[in-house]
Amino acid sequence: MSKKSRADRNFKFETLQLHVGQETADAVTDARAVPIYQTSSYVFHNSQHAADRFGLKDAGNIYGRLTNPTEDVFEKRIAALEGGVAALAVGSGAAMQKYLAGRSDREELIDSIQAYWDEQ
Repeated sequence: MSKKSRADRNFKFETLQLHVGQETADAVTDARAVPIYQTSSYVFHNSQHAADRFGLKDAGNIYGRLTNPTEDVFEKRIAALEGGVAALAVGSGAAMQKYLAGRSDREELIDSIQAYWDEQ
């Protein structure tokens, strides 16, 4: 019997809570649990590297309020647990309002968020 690949396995809710978003151990520490990165800033190799990151030409962390490896894992887990394709974690209602202000479909998004909470 051949071993199933991770993508072919049907993980239960409890397993998803622990492992989605960190399919391998942390590359720096080999930690199985997700490390908590308490930082607000990241180092760039040079100005071009910074420009590429902020221009979204190079994937990676740029600023703690925009990207954070711990938050990334959290968002992936929430999306998996809810059966979604992505999730967005924000630290306050004000942050969510700022996010919604820039969206053309904000009314539709607000309606879907309200419908979700009404079902809870």
